[in-house]
Amino acid sequence: MRNFEVANKISNIQNFKTMNASKFDQYNKCKEQYENVIVMFRVGDFYEFILEDAEAMSKLLGITLCCYKENAVGKFYQAMFPHYQLDAYLPKIIRAGHRVCICDGEEE
Repeated sequence: MRNFEVANKISNIQNFKTMNASKFDQYNKCKEQYENVIVMFRVGDFYEFILEDAEAMSKLLGITLCCYKENAVGKFYQAMFPHYQLDAYLPKIIRAGHRVCICDGEEE
């Protein structure tokens, strides 16, 4: 997905008042600044992926893809794994040719 498409999707997502805007701001900044980066958020005891990263990582890692929110714009996906699995999953992501940006997320 191109940066302008990500920015457009992010601006639409921020219409959800129940969503954490700072998480999507961080996501957008990472995607704009770095090419081919996967954005991971540490939220509590989990690492999570959102949007197209969630879709890609659920296929690559074999983790469950969940619909986080849905509105007229579309579905917004989330995938996650427990923090203690980081040593197993991070090398798989890197071997697949991705770079990773790990952000501290806020629990909702």
